[in-house]
Amino acid sequence: MNIKPLGKRVLVELVKTENRSKSGLILTEEIVQIDNYGKISEKSDEVDNLKIGDFIIFDKEKALEVRNSSEVKYIVNIEDIYAKVGD
Repeated sequence: MNIKPLGKRVLVELVKTENRSKSGLILTEEIVQIDNYGKISEKSDEVDNLKIGDFIIFDKEKALEVRNSSEVKYIVNIEDIYAKVGD
């Protein structure tokens, strides 16, 4: 399914975080759980300051969950994005 967000929105897929510490310890699910970190997989034409492939921190509670067989993605309003991670 091809999804193109409308308005000032982006399509985000969650990014799995590493479950090992730098010293090699396996961390529990509660410690690792960062469920508001994602990668932009599509964006509307109205979004200028972000690009496909950018990593972001967003408010997952306000995002619209979209399920497609084995995938879960989120449609996120620009005002619900808190930070761009990286560059």
